[in-house]
Amino acid sequence: MRALLLLGVLLVLLATVSGETQTAFVDPAIDDALQTNDQVRVMVILKDDPAPLTDEKKANIQEAEQNVIDDLAQQADIGIAEAGTQGVIEHQLSTAPIIGATLDADAIDTLASHPDVEAVYLAKPYQIDLAVSVPTTKAPTVWGEQVNGINVTGAGQTICVIDTGIDTTHGAFTGKIVDQHCYCFGGCCQGADESSNATDDNGHGTHVASIAMGNGGGVIGVAKDANVLPVKVCDSGGSCDGLDMAVGIDYCINQSSTYNISVITMSISDGSAYATQADCPTDFGEILGLVTANNMLITVASGNEFSTSGIGAPSCDPNATSVGASNRAGSSIASYSNRGPLLDVVAPGGITGDLVVAALLGGGTTGKQGTSMATPHAAGVAALLAQNAQLHGQPFNPFVVEQILKDTASNVAGYRLVNSIAALVKQNSNYTYNTTNNSLSNPSVGTVFFRNSSINTSRLGDCFNISLNRITMSDTNANCTQYNGTATVRLQGLSFHDAKPLVNGVPCASPTCQNRTYGNGMLTFDVLHFSSYAAGSAMNLSIFDDTDNESRFTNDQAFFFANFTNSTGAANTTTGACKIAFNTTGSWSSFKNMTYNLTGHDVFGYNRSFSDDFGNSSFNVTCASFNETISTTDAFLIQNDTLPPTVTLESPANNSLLTESTNVSFAYDVADNSTMANCSLTLQSTFNASDVTVAKGISQTFNITLTEGTYSWNVTCFDVGGNSNTSTTQQFTLNLTIPHLLTPIPNQSWTKGTDHLNAFDLDDYFADGDNATLLYSRNGTSSITVTINDTTHVVSFNQSSMFTGTEYVTFNASDGTNDSLSNAVKLTVSNTFSGSSGGGGGGGGGCADLCTRAGITCAGYAVKECGDFNGDGCLETRLVSCPFGQWCQLPSGCVPMPCTEEWYCDDWSACEQGTQTRKCVEANACGTEDLKPDLTQPCAETSAPVETPPVEVVTVPPKQPWYAQTAVRIGAGALLVLGLLAYTVEHALSKKRKR
Repeated sequence: MRALLLLGVLLVLLATVSGETQTAFVDPAIDDALQTNDQVRVMVILKDDPAPLTDEKKANIQEAEQNVIDDLAQQADIGIAEAGTQGVIEHQLSTAPIIGATLDADAIDTLASHPDVEAVYLAKPYQIDLAVSVPTTKAPTVWGEQVNGINVTGAGQTICVIDTGIDTTHGAFTGKIVDQHCYCFGGCCQGADESSNATDDNGHGTHVASIAMGNGGGVIGVAKDANVLPVKVCDSGGSCDGLDMAVGIDYCINQSSTYNISVITMSISDGSAYATQADCPTDFGEILGLVTANNMLITVASGNEFSTSGIGAPSCDPNATSVGASNRAGSSIASYSNRGPLLDVVAPGGITGDLVVAALLGGGTTGKQGTSMATPHAAGVAALLAQNAQLHGQPFNPFVVEQILKDTASNVAGYRLVNSIAALVKQNSNYTYNTTNNSLSNPSVGTVFFRNSSINTSRLGDCFNISLNRITMSDTNANCTQYNGTATVRLQGLSFHDAKPLVNGVPCASPTCQNRTYGNGMLTFDVLHFSSYAAGSAMNLSIFDDTDNESRFTNDQAFFFANFTNSTGAANTTTGACKIAFNTTGSWSSFKNMTYNLTGHDVFGYNRSFSDDFGNSSFNVTCASFNETISTTDAFLIQNDTLPPTVTLESPANNSLLTESTNVSFAYDVADNSTMANCSLTLQSTFNASDVTVAKGISQTFNITLTEGTYSWNVTCFDVGGNSNTSTTQQFTLNLTIPHLLTPIPNQSWTKGTDHLNAFDLDDYFADGDNATLLYSRNGTSSITVTINDTTHVVSFNQSSMFTGTEYVTFNASDGTNDSLSNAVKLTVSNTFSGSSGGGGGGGGGCADLCTRAGITCAGYAVKECGDFNGDGCLETRLVSCPFGQWCQLPSGCVPMPCTEEWYCDDWSACEQGTQTRKCVEANACGTEDLKPDLTQPCAETSAPVETPPVEVVTVPPKQPWYAQTAVRIGAGALLVLGLLAYTVEHALSKKRKR
């Protein structure tokens, strides 16, 4: 019994590690349908990747579908085309991973647990949604428009109509049916479920197709010269199966490149109303997404359920252009039409007593009403726009076209009625043409109201430029003369206190411009003919450049400025825009934007260099602000520089000894006519460093860390004209092991009759690079005795009680090999105390100047000052160390040291997934990352063998199929339960025997 129990536990564990199965979404409507049917028709949506639809992608879809079907066939009695006891596979879509089938509950459950299945939807039943209407869309006006001599009539486009089929004998379709197909479950394809014959047995599809593209037999559709590909998916009673609809869409996608299908239309709805996107069913999401991904627009009827808050499916899908219905004249919304926030557009659908007349099954015409009639109107308009885009060499993007239809639609009770001519103008020029008031506008910028109501609108976009504060008609295009007549011009968005019209840049007087009105930023006036119109400028502009006062040479940066002001009020001209163009060779360059406050002044500026000596040249500045534009021109001169720069070395001084730090600052100065391009430092005849940000006339530096030794150095500089020069070569010695003075010893003073004991410690002023013990001695003085404590190195002074006067003493520090001498320390003994020790006092024996002029000089990282610092009337020197991170630079004194980034990086890591990485640190703590090296780089992984330690070889059995894993789990669970029961019985009997 225990063995049985252990076997059950083992099988459970095996089933657990053998893999997890996934459960797909199952449409709840399937359970409802199975209550009354043993089998139901379903759409099985497989998991998919978002790759574009290519031949390879189609092959992958077919393979994935076949794998799922093969797996299902091992678990259920299903057939392919011919039914099994549990169902039949009817369709495998090629453009979307969708399988159509009729299955029983067990087969559906098996599919739902397949790891490659995303969802299973019930193939719901749908219903079809039942020669003034075409002019309402303005299509006849579009037919008169031409592109390169070709009229925009839909020619060359194909509309795929998914409906009840088509009357192939009707005159509306003569020579226009490029292909046809039928998918109709229940044998409605002339007794079969599929055929290549889409003959209409209802009349609905014939009526719909003729509205979209018919031309003949008493019918003229919207895209009258377009072709049609009918796909029958609905039976003679108007019932349509959702799976057949999906398969029909798949057929249209597959034929799109063969027949140039740009539009699909479906006047079919599920009879519901969905108010939000979240409510909308998603069963058609995959296939409709492929329609738009393949650059086709699909129009779908919103439904006829009288809803004012929602529309039917699949029109509510975001990839569909939903269409509601207006009356035939487009003046009101049809009461039956579903509408709401998800509705995209409306089109003529007719109402009782005012039906939409189109092709009748069997010949002639008949009237119908419904969103079914509205939908092909919108499809026809889309086909016209598809042809127009093709003639202009533009791509046809269904989302862009849908937005154009919305943007240019007429307002009918708050909904958007399609307007084909306004859409065409918008597509061609991004302008809006209003057929009601015969106007062309760029919204919020300007409008032209034409007095001639019969103009050819196709050229409007080519002939007019409507931009901010300017409306211009081309006077070089012969096709534009038809518009050169009386009109009303409106300029909007102006910011003047008052404005007057300008024609070609000068004030426009009556009668050319008349009936002027201005208010709320809008200037309106009538014109007799067209040219270029704008509003008057209230701005002042003066320009200047830095060549006005000093020479500029080739490759120098020259600065140009524009002072742009408002003469009529306190307008802030910084909100304006100034642009600059140059004429150096006889023609003007393109305009470049100028920058406000470029050099810290309240003007616009622009700087650039010139590669050649152009002699006298000119520049133009054009500024615009508050819709005003002003322009002016000035001359400038660029000269050619042939003189080389002059380079002067400053520090370290020639033959100097550096004892304080291994960080050596090389200071130099350069003078030149032109801008400097770069300077480089050479140490020991080898290039060491370069600087491309060199300023003339100011001390420049290179900071280099060196080891001890003797060095020679010079600096070479290039100007932007290509001239170069090298400084003299100087030498210095860097030795940090010898004694050196840290800071000057201060002067000392005290009163006569007293001793100046323990004045200071020489160790505070001297140091040795290798920390050797220093021996101190002193020189100077005759009347003042100077004592140095051999142990503490503290200095004391004493003299005879009657001595007053001044003497000087210097101190020498020796490490036994090298010596270092201090500054001359002034010792003053006075009659009365006149300052603290180190402050100095006057009197006695007089004094002598120890330096020659007031001011400062630099000594590396300290300022060397000359002045009367102790008040005795004589000049002496003192060294003041700069704070940490600063050094001495004339004429300023202590200034922050420039910091040169120095990066150290680890080795590159091993190549992983095509990338190597490394870590880098900046050694000088500059706080910047201008020179930071790359931290990643691409690499190619190699297949070189890698030695690895021996490992235990374990034989892994093949992975079980998903259904086998499920069977193992079920069996293991059953054994576990039996084992537990057996163990319980055995344990109970054992206890009874013990009693």
